[in-house]
Amino acid sequence: MTVRRIVSIVVATAVVVPVLAALSASPAGAVSACAVTPTGGQTLFTWTGGGADGKWMTAANWQVAGAPDEDGIPTYYGADATTDDSLTGFICIAPLDNPTITLDSNVHVHMQAIEVSGATLVAGTGSRVMVYAPEGTAVSTIGSTATVKLRGGTLGGPGQIDVSGTVVWGESSSPVGALDNDFCANFPVGEVIDACAGISTSGRLVVTSGGDLDVLGRGTNLFDGYTVQIASGGALDITGKGYVAADRDTTIEIDDNGTLTFASDGNVFEGRANATSTLADFVNNGTVHKDGGAGVSSINASYSGDGAVLVDSGTLNIANGDAARAALAAGASLGTGTCVEDKVGGVCLPSTTATDQQNATVEVDQESATVSVSEELVIDQAGDLQPQVEVDTAHVPTSGQLTLHYDRSVVDLAGSKKVEIFRNDTLVRDCVNGGFPDDVEVVACVLGRSRTDRAARAVILARAAGLEALWRAQARPHFYRATTPLVGGDRNCAVTTRTYPYASLRVWRRSTGPITIRYSSTATGVGTALRSATVPGGPSSVTKVPVRSTGYLHVRDTTTGQTSQYYAAVATGAVDFTRLTRTVPRGKVVTLRGDVDSPGSRSFALYAKSPGSGFLRATGVTGRTTSSGAFSVSYRVPRAATLGTWRFAIRISGSGAMRPGMSDRAVRVKVVRPQPAPPPVVPTVSTDLVSTRNNQPAPVAEGGWTRASAVTCAYYVR
Repeated sequence: MTVRRIVSIVVATAVVVPVLAALSASPAGAVSACAVTPTGGQTLFTWTGGGADGKWMTAANWQVAGAPDEDGIPTYYGADATTDDSLTGFICIAPLDNPTITLDSNVHVHMQAIEVSGATLVAGTGSRVMVYAPEGTAVSTIGSTATVKLRGGTLGGPGQIDVSGTVVWGESSSPVGALDNDFCANFPVGEVIDACAGISTSGRLVVTSGGDLDVLGRGTNLFDGYTVQIASGGALDITGKGYVAADRDTTIEIDDNGTLTFASDGNVFEGRANATSTLADFVNNGTVHKDGGAGVSSINASYSGDGAVLVDSGTLNIANGDAARAALAAGASLGTGTCVEDKVGGVCLPSTTATDQQNATVEVDQESATVSVSEELVIDQAGDLQPQVEVDTAHVPTSGQLTLHYDRSVVDLAGSKKVEIFRNDTLVRDCVNGGFPDDVEVVACVLGRSRTDRAARAVILARAAGLEALWRAQARPHFYRATTPLVGGDRNCAVTTRTYPYASLRVWRRSTGPITIRYSSTATGVGTALRSATVPGGPSSVTKVPVRSTGYLHVRDTTTGQTSQYYAAVATGAVDFTRLTRTVPRGKVVTLRGDVDSPGSRSFALYAKSPGSGFLRATGVTGRTTSSGAFSVSYRVPRAATLGTWRFAIRISGSGAMRPGMSDRAVRVKVVRPQPAPPPVVPTVSTDLVSTRNNQPAPVAEGGWTRASAVTCAYYVR
């Protein structure tokens, strides 16, 4: 392809990304010299503003020197090969009247280099300014008196662009701007520019001393291997909810004395994968500063470097790579969380993912010298949910909070409802009433635990020097709930079982293997084995567990020796009604008979409830079972009793290791009007029974009850 033009750039310069706007036109004026003079075969386009309309596409605004150009405008038209200036073209924009120059939407500019000073260049939607000068030749520049605004446009190319002025990468009121290495893969067939042959991924925008790269409350894109370098004295400022979506093959470098500032809750999000397995490189040898916003800012990139990190407000998450050492203001936080980004709102929503199953956040209570938080790469001990988290406070006594998130998938796989936290291999106790236990030796306690759709969270409260440690978590296998006896319930307000002395326990093991269910009279110690079984991975039931005494149960993994927590197990015996009165007139006697399956004779009390939902009430009628457990009890229905279906149940007393318990079923007896002249009545007998075991009053079938008060042991029926 023959090249006809030569854009001359007097100083190698840089710039422009498709932008949107068009401001007032500048009249033709004097032009200062650029650094490049065209040589043989090159074309130099110099802005004169002679067209007086401020538009890039007006030929009268340009002066052409060197190789001739047919239309006199530095623009590539695609289908016209003679407009390809990618190997020979240079642009000089150096007016003295500070005009605003508008690059219309979808206009493409492909040049060796560009120099801009004394002007504002606005690149509209879909426009593109790309420079291709090889390393060591021309460098494009955006001078200290120049501004380039990418209002939906793209700036870049494999050449270098030095910025001592201002590049507005994105604005909240404009379409998305981009920095990009090249457009070569996107040209229509037959329209690829000459510079695409053997193109390298070497594009670089260097913000030099006094220069600014601004992301003003708007999302921006960093594409296709491009590099942004914030050199000494340069600044990258992200305001509002602005963010940079960085492709995985791109790089952001903060040099010594360079600064990236999050003025609010801005972010560096992950962009496109581009067939790359790791995140974008973020090299900080300067300063990263979050100085505003109460929410979360994130750097979702592979972080490295020895630069400073300052967090004066909110939380800064650095999701991957080396541990960053940060100076935290009181109440500020440093974390490792990956963001599930809301790219419309530009909000970082810290979460776990299938590939990043753990994150941690440290918040300090007072100004801190330096704090770092990092995740180990390999699980340290069998049973740990994830590798250890290391918190280093540089030996400065620092109190605060540590929040650990674990993906629900790893917690559920462990089969646990409660995540246990360990500090330097010591189990961390739960806090008491929102504070530390009375034991002065305790330097950390678990303030609370919670679950979301994605993660399980534990918040740890730490005294001074308590944060600095290695932290890890385990979710030990244990049963969710035992069907019988009542596990974890109030010892004095239990319900009798029908299977005494056997319990059927629900367990959950990480994978198939052997377990032992053990009993002890206290919530410590190894205890006595009650039942051994091999259970599958996931939830399962273990039946025929003999529990004859109230005490504590725990599950022990026979292979690893890990144990669950200890749970109170209440042994109550079983009540079985064998005969009862089905219908009785007012003023007559109700008789109930049955058996209590438990050792020895037991006293009992009769409870009743008149028609309708409500609480069972003691009738005042008591009795005692025989030594074999048989009982019979009679109750005279009051003459003014409410007509309808009544419920009756008995509560057996405790005896030794057996606890008191309400019968798990209530019996129904219909109270009717007495006949005017009733003949002798022999009560009919029925086995019409109704369950009382359910624990919620609303959906329970008629006759069900709920223990409504642990103090009074009131039982509700419907």
